[in-house]
Amino acid sequence: MPTADNQPTKWEVTAAPAAIFIAADIIRWLKLSDSEDTGDIDLAISAATDFAEGKLGAALMQQTIRATFYDGEELRLPRTPLVTISAITDQAGNAVTDYVIRHAGRSTWIEFTRSVLRPATVVYVAGYANAAAIPAAIRHAIRSHVGTMLANRESVGKADLKGVPQGLEDFYRLHSRRTGIG
Repeated sequence: MPTADNQPTKWEVTAAPAAIFIAADIIRWLKLSDSEDTGDIDLAISAATDFAEGKLGAALMQQTIRATFYDGEELRLPRTPLVTISAITDQAGNAVTDYVIRHAGRSTWIEFTRSVLRPATVVYVAGYANAAAIPAAIRHAIRSHVGTMLANRESVGKADLKGVPQGLEDFYRLHSRRTGIG
């Protein structure tokens, strides 16, 4: 059964990506003291990156992904940009080689050119080659999100705090692969 946003009902990252930033990058960018707790910064980098990838439907740093598609599901890859497909197998574990890769806007999907017994599993690599290849606007949005998290470490305060600054929500919505063509 397909999900509301055309994602496969089961997918996982099988090879973890490298970090986009390291704590030293954020310390330098925010002009923090070198004695700042890097554990908190690393956690904020990881959280902001996960948030961005989720909102964008993108793999930012290269990672290996295994997605399983059941009957009736469109074979739309849950994370792009696609680098390579390592394997596609059918329900019996047989290799599937008769397919076409389609792209529209920031979305990528697979169309089988012959009947395939489902569920079908796609193992592929997605993401940018390195942090410098990630669009500057996305890198800046993640850094801004990290800065906001470090400046507002509490979940409640005198004023209502938002989990993510509204400008970042709008940015990610506009750059999301789920917005259609473009």
